[in-house]
Amino acid sequence: NFPLDLATIDAPSVNG
Repeated sequence: NFPLDLATIDAPSVNG
């Protein structure tokens, strides 16, 4: 869960 366009364990957030 990061404010980035990375694929995290939970879900990829779209921000940067």
